[in-house]
Amino acid sequence: MRLADDILCEQIIATARAMNRVGINQGKSGNVSARWADGLLVTPTGVAYDDLTTDDIVFVRADGTHEGRLLPSSEWQFHRDIYL
Repeated sequence: MRLADDILCEQIIATARAMNRVGINQGKSGNVSARWADGLLVTPTGVAYDDLTTDDIVFVRADGTHEGRLLPSSEWQFHRDIYL
């Protein structure tokens, strides 16, 4: 079952890759998220942005539980606190 709209996940990946191109971060450092449903979608921990697919984006609820095959960024709480 797909958790999120692929278009939003693609936008998250495109933003992460653009951050690499302009030198804001390199490889897999830095994080990108978007508010979605009752939580947020965030890049996973430990995956280079050039290797990301839409299935890699992690959904994190406000209580910190998450869905997806990978773990969310270690900074997910920071992102949650901004959104919620």
